[in-house]
Amino acid sequence: PRIGYDVHSCTFPTALAACMTYLGDPADYDYLMGVTGLAFRRLWNRDDGGNIGPMHFAPECVRRAFTALGYEHRLLSHQAGRNRLVQALKESLAQGRPVLASGIVGPPECEIVTGYSSGGEVLHGWSFFQDKPATGYYAQPNWYEKASWANGLGFILIGDKERWPGPSRRDILISSLKWAVDLERSAKRPDLPDHVSGLAAYEAWAKALEVDADYPKE
Repeated sequence: PRIGYDVHSCTFPTALAACMTYLGDPADYDYLMGVTGLAFRRLWNRDDGGNIGPMHFAPECVRRAFTALGYEHRLLSHQAGRNRLVQALKESLAQGRPVLASGIVGPPECEIVTGYSSGGEVLHGWSFFQDKPATGYYAQPNWYEKASWANGLGFILIGDKERWPGPSRRDILISSLKWAVDLERSAKRPDLPDHVSGLAAYEAWAKALEVDADYPKE
């Protein structure tokens, strides 16, 4: 299924839900927003134009999503290089599994890679930021050089459905609630030292509105 802000407003859960629908094991967007903690994210940094981008919280939000769905997954850093990324993509698509990526088209936000052409020189798929998405999949040449990679991520590869019992629904719920409280109550996060987080981000944002250089009094 196509993804976009007219479908849902958070990129990673939307892209993952679309992939799961394609794989015949639909996942609820609201459920993914909860278990990943992305419904509770709040960040402020004056110079970060993508303050609340979900990939700020990767790989933890990614791990939590796949744990809740009961699927294995693998993260492949963009630093592995273009050739390894292309090989992993080809192997995943040969198994009928789309690949999640960040910033192939647009900023470092999650999107879907559904195919390739010219031996991997051009990638195709769905992005929140492609031009005229209603006309079909994007086609992005020179994607490796153009991409805005997020948090060292390159591709998120969907694995098998786990063949052993994972955490119970109750355990997932409790863990998700604790994670939500942590996201709301922690003003500083070790992995995001330049941002104000949680409820404290509201106050930082409000104070920022008083900076005349950014928002002149008149």
